[in-house]
Amino acid sequence: MKRTVFVAALLGATVLGAPASYANSWWNADWWDNFMNSCTTLCDDDRVDIRQQLYGLQEAINNIVDIDDATDIVQTAVNAGNLVDLDVDSIVLGTVDQKANVGQYAHNLVDGDMFSTFKNLEQAATNVVNSVTGSTAYNIKQSVTNSQVALNDMFGGKGGYDVDLEGELEDAMTQTAVNAANLIDIGTLKNEISQYSGNAQTAINTAAFEGFSYYWYNHAPDVWDLGQSATNVTNNVSVGEIDLRAACACGYEIDQYANADQLAKNVLSTMGDVNNIIQQATNVANSVSLPAAPAAP
Repeated sequence: MKRTVFVAALLGATVLGAPASYANSWWNADWWDNFMNSCTTLCDDDRVDIRQQLYGLQEAINNIVDIDDATDIVQTAVNAGNLVDLDVDSIVLGTVDQKANVGQYAHNLVDGDMFSTFKNLEQAATNVVNSVTGSTAYNIKQSVTNSQVALNDMFGGKGGYDVDLEGELEDAMTQTAVNAANLIDIGTLKNEISQYSGNAQTAINTAAFEGFSYYWYNHAPDVWDLGQSATNVTNNVSVGEIDLRAACACGYEIDQYANADQLAKNVLSTMGDVNNIIQQATNVANSVSLPAAPAAP
């Protein structure tokens, strides 16, 4: 019997370069009001300025209930707001200002009974808010104060779970829950980036299989080849290069503040054996990455 149980968890703030990063439990209004006051690039004919504001509630829900067996089921629930994708060399982003105060709820459910058998199921719940992708940018400001909840629930029975696995289990997760807020991926930064995150993020995957006993007969569901991945990310910057010659004086090139509660959780419950199981739970806050310099010939 092949048995592999892998659990990975990451929580922290990662910073490369020379930005300022905060992950505190209190709100500093003066600090946020002073974001990006050192200079402006508005109204430049050669640059594109974008402002996005989002309020309200987004819900994406998929339910399959009151069933016996389930085979080859795919459920995808996605909420997305304030997205900018202009990754072309001919477009230069001047000032991008994104503000979101919106609740996002993504939920997938497959609910059987105690006699159910599940095979080849995929559930993906995803929430994304405030994302900028571009070639060159001067000023980017992102603020998020919403809550994000991504849930995948699978409730089966005595038949347990199995999958026709053709490759590695890492490439075919059964349950994937992702929350992402304040994402920036640009080639060149000319001025500064500021990010404030005051949102709670909850990503939970649950797979439970109910067995039963009758007099001397006991049936415990076995679970094979099940992968669960729960991820929360807030304030994440990836930049190819920072042009310090164009930066304003007396300011941070990258300024990040996170006051965020993050919960990433995977639950597998059964009375039988578990075989070839992967669980990954990841929380990331205030992350800045630059590509490594090429190796010398």
